[in-house]
Amino acid sequence: MNPLILTIRALSVEFARRLMLPIFITGGLLLIVLIVLAIWLTTISTWWWILLGILILWVLIFVIATIIVTAILNAVNPPQSASQKTAVKNFVDTLQSISETIQTPKIFIVGRLVVDTLKKNDNGLVRTMSSNTLTTKRDFNNIRASFESKS
Repeated sequence: MNPLILTIRALSVEFARRLMLPIFITGGLLLIVLIVLAIWLTTISTWWWILLGILILWVLIFVIATIIVTAILNAVNPPQSASQKTAVKNFVDTLQSISETIQTPKIFIVGRLVVDTLKKNDNGLVRTMSSNTLTTKRDFNNIRASFESKS
């Protein structure tokens, strides 16, 4: 298969996993708390069993959706060596760092620049961002090349 497509698939799956993990954790914890609350309410009145039944259905739907999403991500994810997995994770870290900085309000960026200037910080915001953006293309090409050598 085309190494570019394999690279994009690997990066997309890593992004999707990072997006879905907090949803799975938060949803699972919320449903556990609601189930415990519903079980406690069933000791007060038998009418609360209806709520418990509905919550159990939601838990089943959530578990099935989680299994389906995980299976799809595993099916789409290309086989990777340990070094490729590390490179993909580092590349996604870099992209997320750039994304977070771009979304930072300008006043905070200016504040960071002032603080870096006053502290004479060599590894300040400007150096970090410029090195991230300069190395991104090279890192992407390195990941793609690792998939080429595997094919």
